[in-house]
Amino acid sequence: MASIPFNFIMLLSLSISTLATSSATDSLREACEKTPEPEVCVESLSVYSESETADIHELKILSVRATTHWANDTSNLIRLNMDKLNNTTPIPLQECLVDCSQGMTDAISVLQNLSNAINAKKLSDIDAYVTQTYMDTATCSNSCKGDDMVIKLIVEMTNNIAKLGKITLAFAKLDEEDKH
Repeated sequence: MASIPFNFIMLLSLSISTLATSSATDSLREACEKTPEPEVCVESLSVYSESETADIHELKILSVRATTHWANDTSNLIRLNMDKLNNTTPIPLQECLVDCSQGMTDAISVLQNLSNAINAKKLSDIDAYVTQTYMDTATCSNSCKGDDMVIKLIVEMTNNIAKLGKITLAFAKLDEEDKH
C-alpha cells in the first residue's frame, strides 16, 4: 500500500482550513455590507476570531466591544497627554484634551450601559445609548481643531468610535428584523 506523503496531508489540511476561514470572512463581509461603514466594520471586527462564525447578534456584541476598545484607547491617549500639559502646551491642544477627557469618560460609561441594553435586547435603549456615545465623541471632535498630531489622532479615533456606533445600530436593527 502506498503511503500518502506527509507534506501532501499538511497541504490538504491547510487548504481546508484556509477555505473555511475564507468563507467565514466572506460572511463577515456580507454582514458588514449591510452597515453604513462596511470597511470599518470588516477592519474592526475581523480582529476578533469569533467574528468568523458570528451571527448578526454576535456581531452586534462584537461591534460594541470594538467601540469600547477604541473609546478606551482614545481615553488613554487623552490621559497620557493630559499628564504632560504645561504652560508651553499649545492652547488648541489644551482645549482639545480638556474637552475630550470628560466626553470620553462619559462615552465609556454609556458603552457599559449599551452592553447591558444589548444583553436585555432593548432596541430603543440601544439607539439612545449609541446616540449618546455619538454626542460625547462629536463634542470631542468638534473641540479639537488644529494641526497638532495628537489632535488629528484624537479626531480620527473619535470619528472611528462614531462609525462603530452606526455599525452597532445597523446590527441591532438587523438582529431585531431577524426575530420577526
